[in-house]
Amino acid sequence: MKEIASNIDFNDGSYRSCFVTEDSDKNLVVLINSWDGKTIKIFFTNPILFIFRINSFVSGIYEKTKDESLESSFLKEALSLYYHEIPEDHPFKIFVIMDIDDIAFFEVVAESVVVTKE
Repeated sequence: MKEIASNIDFNDGSYRSCFVTEDSDKNLVVLINSWDGKTIKIFFTNPILFIFRINSFVSGIYEKTKDESLESSFLKEALSLYYHEIPEDHPFKIFVIMDIDDIAFFEVVAESVVVTKE
């Protein structure tokens, strides 16, 4: 997996909440309480499917590689729900928020992701 936002220190961060924006461009926003009292905001653009599992502390966010994604039944499920016939070329990727025990507590199929710390 490819690390996303390596410039942001997720260590000891804890999950706060998530929501879907209500504007015309649907985005999934995940909020993480950072170890230093700040908020890490993770914006997933055009999410089509996500899974949330109970977690402990956050270790980071990653993008699954193309090879990992091709083998994923999660991606296949998301694409089959989104498309009538799954095209060979599509904009969707699998993003994973991992906890400190190397368990994926958030898995998201979306077009892109942006991570900020405020």
